[in-house]
Amino acid sequence: MASDVRQRKRQKEGEVGLREGGSRAAEARKQPAKISLWVLLGVGLLALGAGGWRYYLGCERAKQQKDALKSLGSEGLFLFSSFDTNNDLCLSPEEFKPLAEKLTGIASVPDFESSEEPDPNSEMLTIEARFQPLLLETMTKSKDGFLGVSHSALSGLRNWKSAEIPSRVFSSSLFKAFLPVKNKVELGDTWWMIPTELTIFTGYLSNNRFYPPTPQGREVIVHKLLSMLHPRPFVKTRFAPQGAVACVRASSDFYYDIVFR
Repeated sequence: MASDVRQRKRQKEGEVGLREGGSRAAEARKQPAKISLWVLLGVGLLALGAGGWRYYLGCERAKQQKDALKSLGSEGLFLFSSFDTNNDLCLSPEEFKPLAEKLTGIASVPDFESSEEPDPNSEMLTIEARFQPLLLETMTKSKDGFLGVSHSALSGLRNWKSAEIPSRVFSSSLFKAFLPVKNKVELGDTWWMIPTELTIFTGYLSNNRFYPPTPQGREVIVHKLLSMLHPRPFVKTRFAPQGAVACVRASSDFYYDIVFR
């Protein structure tokens, strides 16, 4: 009798132990699920906060652009943007430097030194020039003279039928001038390869110019390329926008695909 009682007691204790063990196992299985839920909730809140912050920054930037356009007008905003290289609507001392040089008349040393002598150890490239003559049918305002300009004044354009130098060999070292400045290599980012020199204070250059100034720095390779089309090219045009802007269109481990205008 006593043995049966003890056996039933052990069975009950075993059942209680199994129930407690099963309960603990169930709780243990629920614990990772709770942690995962909290992690997902935290990630969702972070994503929501980041999206809200980007939306706020976008609205603030749109407001700043609108205020700048209202204050400066379209031409003034374009001029401001030509100095605001990082498009943050603020001019840093480095961005203000070209304008300060114009106002003070003190020019800085070019940020790029170009040698006229090709590097004998560099790869040589053959560049071919393709040129399309002036299409008179597209000049709707100048068929019978343009703003009082006679046909004889346009004879140079009319007689410009072909490239000056159809083919030319270049040292690849010259093309370092096209590399991004200050390690700015993000795809789609633009930078002033040759900064403009025209401001609201200088207006435009005189048209009484026949011989271009000596190119310096990054202007050298652009001048060499343009010289294949015309014997006396001007790197900087008379009217704004002048200079040259470049952009990284694609990149790999060894190459940049750069377009410029």
